[in-house]
Amino acid sequence: MNVSCFEKKSDKEKIDMLVYLMGNEAEEILIQQNVGNSDEYADILTKLDKYFIPQRNVIFERYKFNSRVQRPGEPVENFITSLHAMAEHCNYGTLKDELVRDRIVIGVLDMKVSESLQLRDKLTLAEANTAVRQAELQSSQNKIIRQEQTVSSVRSSAKKSVDQNKKQSTSQERWTYSGISTCKDRAKCPAKLSNCRSCLKRGHWNAVSK
Repeated sequence: MNVSCFEKKSDKEKIDMLVYLMGNEAEEILIQQNVGNSDEYADILTKLDKYFIPQRNVIFERYKFNSRVQRPGEPVENFITSLHAMAEHCNYGTLKDELVRDRIVIGVLDMKVSESLQLRDKLTLAEANTAVRQAELQSSQNKIIRQEQTVSSVRSSAKKSVDQNKKQSTSQERWTYSGISTCKDRAKCPAKLSNCRSCLKRGHWNAVSK
């Protein structure tokens, strides 16, 4: 049976079909809900909703809402969305936006942002949302900048170290033929035309023979 055919039926026919589809316990449930003699299909649906859908404990829902804080590593957008969803079950009425704003200010993980917002007079929910989002974005950008600066600093230090080692190596090479540290010019090195007493090779002295 399609929806259009069902809607054309009378309330009594709809109720009979509902009871049939629900099974043997349907009549007992309807009696418990004091709708056993009701002829209103909508009334029966309302009563059945109350029976099958657990009623929320407003006090407990408010406790959860007022205990909610931004968790470490949780994006601020997720935190805000969660607060709005939780507030729906707290029956705050016209105070809902104001209380969500307070929870954002008190529960945000960034203490500097929280303290700054607490000092702002007539802070709105929209302003609180914008402030915490911008603060998170700025924090993320600052981390990227610091990481790039650290990498640049490490590369610079490594380059200086390599350059220094090259200078030391070059300096050492200049006098490794004679063993005289003041002899920096190979062409003028006194060992250039000498024969080594150890290996008998020409071009260096015994002091640097390998």
